[in-house]
Amino acid sequence: MVAVVSDMDAAQDAVERLIAAGIGTDHVSVVGKDAQSARRVNGFVTTGSIAGQSAAAGAWIGGVFGLLMGTALLFVPGAGPLIVLGPLAAAAVGAAEGGLLGGAVAVLLGHFVEDDERQRYEQLVRDDGCCLIVVHGDEQEVARARQLLDEAGTIETRRQDTYRGPGPRIGPIHLVREGMQVADAAGSKIGKVVLVKMGDPEAVTVERDRDADPFLPDELAERLLRTGFIKIDRKGLLKPDVYAAADEIDTVDRDLVRLSVPVDGLATEATST
Repeated sequence: MVAVVSDMDAAQDAVERLIAAGIGTDHVSVVGKDAQSARRVNGFVTTGSIAGQSAAAGAWIGGVFGLLMGTALLFVPGAGPLIVLGPLAAAAVGAAEGGLLGGAVAVLLGHFVEDDERQRYEQLVRDDGCCLIVVHGDEQEVARARQLLDEAGTIETRRQDTYRGPGPRIGPIHLVREGMQVADAAGSKIGKVVLVKMGDPEAVTVERDRDADPFLPDELAERLLRTGFIKIDRKGLLKPDVYAAADEIDTVDRDLVRLSVPVDGLATEATST
């Protein structure tokens, strides 16, 4: 579900309402063009980090936003700073590394919002200075969040659960963060997440950097770059790392990522000889 509010102060008020009602902080994200408000600086230092020439870490975001999982500050050419708070900060990493900042908001929402809606949200943030509040959860949690946000006086609140992008279903990769444990389809814990890479499912071509993940044959690597993937550090010194595509992620529950495939079905990192 995506709600639109007028500015960062309104976003903070709405997030406070959600948290007070028991909506999990790891299910709430905020996207805004800037954080110029009286609440911006009050001592909270982000623990997130972003790689890429057009990105920087070290944003100061205060108040209740300090409770959200993940923080990213991107500098978007022609649009200025884009602040991303919560689990969608992982998608911001992929946007920065993939050089997709020209339409960064649309990229962040790409897996679960239709194209026309993505462009509209992009314009609301970039041109009108609005902020987006994105809430993920089960039926009951999303319905409760929508009620709370409607009561908070948002500009609009819309459910976006009828779209999952072209092709296969895209799993909840936006909720995954580095350090999480990973279990395969059999329920066996196989390792931990060491990299989260968001994809661009509508990309026609992908510039392949062979010195960067995923270290796989070209055809498979390009598919993962389009869908998004996580890299998993296997347990055991002699076991190579493996990659799970976004559509192979079944659920994300607190600190555990559950896959829909067995470990033997995952792409294995190529090792040099």
